[in-house]
Amino acid sequence: VTTLAGDCHGGFADGGAGKARLFFPSGLATTKEGDYVFVGDSRNHRVRAISTNLGITTTLAGVGSAAEVHGDHRDGHASIAQFRFPYALTMDP
Repeated sequence: VTTLAGDCHGGFADGGAGKARLFFPSGLATTKEGDYVFVGDSRNHRVRAISTNLGITTTLAGVGSAAEVHGDHRDGHASIAQFRFPYALTMDP
């Protein structure tokens, strides 16, 4: 077992494995090559990407506040996309 991101403290921060923070991560998906792991960072209302080669976590999409209605979301550029507790991810081959 290898820790890719975070520690035992919840929160929000992009960065290297020891500095990145997630809050209730759930729903994992990986690229076919295994070079990225995507995480539904549900309590931060964001989708995060973890580079397995570099050990860096970045925010892929989400503004950090929950969409208004359960199951609601806002489509758009990553900087305006909005989720409500993303908990399941999948990759389209």
